[in-house]
Amino acid sequence: MFFPYNSIKKARKGGFALALLLLSLLLASCAEAGNAIENQPVKPEAIARFKATPDDAGGDPRQGAIVFAKFPCVSCHAINGSGGGVGPALDKIGLTAASRVAGVTAAQYIYHVLTYPEDASLPNYRNTVMPGFGTSATPPELRDLTAYLLSLK
Repeated sequence: MFFPYNSIKKARKGGFALALLLLSLLLASCAEAGNAIENQPVKPEAIARFKATPDDAGGDPRQGAIVFAKFPCVSCHAINGSGGGVGPALDKIGLTAASRVAGVTAAQYIYHVLTYPEDASLPNYRNTVMPGFGTSATPPELRDLTAYLLSLK
């Protein structure tokens, strides 16, 4: 069977456009699922773990800035508009952390979320993306990082 060259060329263009459209729709649906809003309340056992965290970080914010740069925090979190957009911006975390879980101080909240991010429940963000740094950071690094994040107001 004989097909003119122009017919094949048009079919390829149409097929490519259709494939591109389907791929973009698939990727858009994956992005929506990956950033699904989770407004789950914090579980009582998680609240107990938050409250068991020391109330005072006792770290050095200047050292914490170095720790922040050492770990891949900025690949997901922005500060002053610089950095990733996967996780929440940390510009004012020193002010907002105390209001995230009732009865938990800002220092307790930040330190605990650094080590057990799965206990956090933030509107508009999935809490399964952030890695816990409890095994990859030393306790002094976690205290310093907590102090640095507390200083962001």
